[in-house]
Amino acid sequence: MSSTSPRSRATIVDYLKDLSRPVWKPVTATLTAAPGAPRLGGTPLIGEGYPFPRCRKCSGLLTLFLQLPLGDLPAGEEELRDAGFEKALPDSILQLFCCIDSEKKCFLATFDDPECGALEIRTVPAGTAPLACPSRALSTAFPARTIIGWERRQFDYPSFCELSIA
Repeated sequence: MSSTSPRSRATIVDYLKDLSRPVWKPVTATLTAAPGAPRLGGTPLIGEGYPFPRCRKCSGLLTLFLQLPLGDLPAGEEELRDAGFEKALPDSILQLFCCIDSEKKCFLATFDDPECGALEIRTVPAGTAPLACPSRALSTAFPARTIIGWERRQFDYPSFCELSIA
């Protein structure tokens, strides 16, 4: 039998409603796309002044996980646009890189310490002239999936870690 009263359950539900946020799932396809196109994996847009990032734990090159022009965020969702990137650089491309070295397990360290250096999040101006990827292995570690649209899902809630930071 639960010791939580109906009143305290209602308080918890109200609290969680305030923390909820929309979830969007990218709709992807295997397509050849321009260097700055929205994608999961593949070859990132790397240009002059925006070198290929390195892991600060093992010094290896990081692998592209997500590349997203900020103008391609799902339309009508102001909370996504209010993350700060678009206000600073409205015509920029968000990139998320991570270290996937299975022997050194750098990525696992990010769960305890997101600032450990195995992740890099940055923005690149949309007009950046592309340079060649320094290693074919990096561009094929996560095969490219071009993001062609967005599918709205249920709401999500912060993880325990996010709640403890807030």
